[in-house]
Amino acid sequence: MHQSFDHLYSAAENLWIFTDSQHATTTALSTRVWNKPKNAKLVWITCVGAGGGGGGGGASAAATIGSGGGGGSNGAYMHVCIPAILLPDVLFVRPGRGGNGGTGQVQGGAAASNGTAGLASTVSCDPILVTAGYLYANANGGGGGAAASGATFGAGGTAPGAPSSTTALLSNLGFATYSNGLAGAAGGTNGAGGVAVSMTAATTTALSSPGAGGGGVNAGTTTTTGGQQGTNNILPAVPGGVAGGGEGSFRSFLLDPIIPYFSGGGSGGGGNTSTLTGGKGGNSMFGGGGGGGGGTNGAASVGGAGGKGGSGIIFIQAI
Repeated sequence: MHQSFDHLYSAAENLWIFTDSQHATTTALSTRVWNKPKNAKLVWITCVGAGGGGGGGGASAAATIGSGGGGGSNGAYMHVCIPAILLPDVLFVRPGRGGNGGTGQVQGGAAASNGTAGLASTVSCDPILVTAGYLYANANGGGGGAAASGATFGAGGTAPGAPSSTTALLSNLGFATYSNGLAGAAGGTNGAGGVAVSMTAATTTALSSPGAGGGGVNAGTTTTTGGQQGTNNILPAVPGGVAGGGEGSFRSFLLDPIIPYFSGGGSGGGGNTSTLTGGKGGNSMFGGGGGGGGGTNGAASVGGAGGKGGSGIIFIQAI
């Protein structure tokens, strides 16, 4: 289940929140219109790219290693504060769409597929153009997790680079900070569980987390758990899917409407065995990466599907 809203407004705080539909299947992004309040002095924008989908899990013959898919990367993000007098009366807001999770491998049949990349989130002065010269904010989406293939685990999705004053030229009208996304975690192989996502002190400035890797099965019937989310006492842990095909999950943290804010990625699906399907990777919340699907083994077994990456999210607050 997803938390989803296309557009929320808080009159008490002059705060607008925009997201993409979590269940949309087309690649075309919808454009929302933001109208500048008459009494605004400053406008704060936080722009978060969409997360990549998790890779599908592998499936092998009986008594053969089956590995997990890789987790998707989370989206990059930026903050910009601009004097309202330097903004037009209307801005055009496009939250990125989260990447889809990959399908699992069919033993003796179709290969697993990679997760797809999340799309960029943008705030533009033009209803159509989203090139750098028209952008006040721009944040690229995360890379999709790689699919597993039999005993070969899927790598985590590639982290998107940080936005900059050259990718959103109009951010130069104010004060801006920029941050890259984080690479997704790899799937487990040869009896190892899916790789966890660890949000250490060095990464707590991130606004979302990448997806964890899917679990797998050894050259027998011993299955492993999917990678978990949030360790090292920074955030409450979100466990991966249990061994035996458990589905990954997610947990979202929204501590304050603007900052601090955190949205968790999906945990990995659990490995399975004996012709059973690997666990599905967890879907993600806003900006986070989807979890990798679990691996399995046995005749005609099917690897777990990767989790869906989270929609991009854009906050606009008038002061």
